[in-house]
Amino acid sequence: MEPVLIVFFCCASTFLCYIRVRGDQPLSRGLRPLLAISKYVIAVMVATYLSAAIAALIAAPLLVYARLAHTEALTNLFSAFLDRPYFPFQTVVAFVAGFVAAKWLREGKPVFVWVLPIAQFFVALLLVSSRHSAFQRPWNHVWSSFFNWDCQCSATLLQWKVMFPLYTSIAFSVAAYVWGAMRSAKALPSRASGPIA
Repeated sequence: MEPVLIVFFCCASTFLCYIRVRGDQPLSRGLRPLLAISKYVIAVMVATYLSAAIAALIAAPLLVYARLAHTEALTNLFSAFLDRPYFPFQTVVAFVAGFVAAKWLREGKPVFVWVLPIAQFFVALLLVSSRHSAFQRPWNHVWSSFFNWDCQCSATLLQWKVMFPLYTSIAFSVAAYVWGAMRSAKALPSRASGPIA
């Protein structure tokens, strides 16, 4: 899914740059859906990969200090922030990014960023559930492959490829929904300011 998403991201970025260069010219009816699709693709990239990059940049000084100070505790803290199967720090960064980017990406419906990662999760679920050991029940294998939260170990490649985009996109979508709800609540007139009849 990543190469296709990267190609779409490059196309969407190019299209949005073209729209920006055009200036104040109104968009034709044919270009409006392309604008929404482009902003949706940008929102998916921000929710998944950009949130991972920002989280890594924020936490990088902690790792550098841990290496310079030769302390294992800070290295373990860095690992707990960024490399656990539930991806806590990246999810928080995606939530903040969703809240910040929701205004600019609202034409792209950032509330629905979770759709592509959930489709990817269901495809992976079908593939993983069909392959299990004869000595293991199928749902135990699925649970240990995708979630495995109580192992206190690093995330597996399957968790990085499937669960990471799912968690961060859900956090991004929730933040975009909260931003939209707050915006619509501000837009509603207050009943207290009007006359009481």
